[in-house]
Amino acid sequence: MNIRITNLTNRLTVISLNSGRTVILGPRETSAEIPGTETRGNRTIEKMSHERVVSVQGDKTAAMPAKSAQKAKAHRGKKRH
Repeated sequence: MNIRITNLTNRLTVISLNSGRTVILGPRETSAEIPGTETRGNRTIEKMSHERVVSVQGDKTAAMPAKSAQKAKAHRGKKRH
C-alpha cells in the first residue's frame, strides 16, 4: 500500500528511502505517494515520526520496524485472547 509523508516542521527536511532515493520536503509539504516497501523498517523515518518531524499517512505497517510489521500481519483476522 502507498503512503504519504508530511513535513511537520518549518524547515527543509531530507528523507532517505530504502531504495536509496531521497525525498526533499519543504515546510509543511506532503510527498507524492510512496510504496510502503520504501519505508518499512526505515529507522530514520521511524525516528523522525517519533520526534514529530514528519507524519506518515497510509498503511500503518509501512512505518513500523520490519519485525513489528510481520507481527501485525500475523495477527490480522485472528482473535486475541
